[in-house]
Parts: sequence; C-alpha cells; structure tokens
Amino acid sequence: MYRRAVHRAVDERGASLIEFAVTVPVLVMLVLGMMRFGITYNNQIMLTDAVRAGARQLSVSRGDNTDICNKAGVKVRNAGAMLDASQITMTMVVNGTTKTAAKGALPSCTGFGSQAAFASGSDVSVSAVYPCSLRVMGITFGPSTCTLSSQTTARVE
Repeated sequence: MYRRAVHRAVDERGASLIEFAVTVPVLVMLVLGMMRFGITYNNQIMLTDAVRAGARQLSVSRGDNTDICNKAGVKVRNAGAMLDASQITMTMVVNGTTKTAAKGALPSCTGFGSQAAFASGSDVSVSAVYPCSLRVMGITFGPSTCTLSSQTTARVE
C-alpha cells in the first residue's frame, strides 16, 4: 500500500500536458506581439515612403495649372496603398504657408496665392500622421493612443 502511494506521487504521466498548457499562452502572446509590432513597423515604412513620393510630386509640379497639392495628396494615398486612406492626415508647407487637410481628405493649394509660391529653389514639405494600435489579446503595449508620423522636405525644381 505504501509502495503504491509513493509510486503515484512520483508518476510523471500528464506533467508534459500541464507544462504545455502553462507555456502555450505565453508563447502565443509573444508571437502575436511580434506580429503586431511588425505590422506597425511596416505601416511606418509605408507612410514614410508615401510622404516621400508626395513631396517629390509636389516639388516637380511647379508649372502645372491644376491643384498640385491635391495631386501630391493623391500620390501619398497611392504610394501608401496598404494604409487606410480615411485615417491619414496630411499637411503641406509651401513657401512658409501651411495647409492641413482634415483626416482622410486631400489637401488643396488654393490658398497659396499663385504659382509664384512654388518658385524654383524654394522648399516644400509634406507630412502625414497615421494612427496605430499596439493591442495584443486585449492588452495594450505602450501608450493607449499610438500615432505614426513622417515628414519630408524637398526642393522645388
């Protein structure tokens, strides 16, 4: 009888199942966290590339008669195709004048006066802000509100 009780106490059957049940949630949360940070980093890279493309469009469109800030905004949206366009807030600075579009809207250069504001050699700047989330399985890592931002300045050609 004593021998049977001692044998049951040292029996290791089922121990690996308990270890697995304790370890898996931690590993799943770790993998999902790495995926979430990877997605956020990818969004930052896309936003940076989109802003660069918009600044380039704005800097080479000096002689265009259309609203070139609008064209640059479209370029930002197209370059950041994987980003939700309704969540991007764009700001453009031309010759010291700032135009900020509402979230999801395209900017307009109608208030800059004339095309003289786009003089060759002057600087134009495009910046954008995009929201992000650092929630994994209901747990927020980092600040509760996360925003990605990027800014590029280009010389008007």
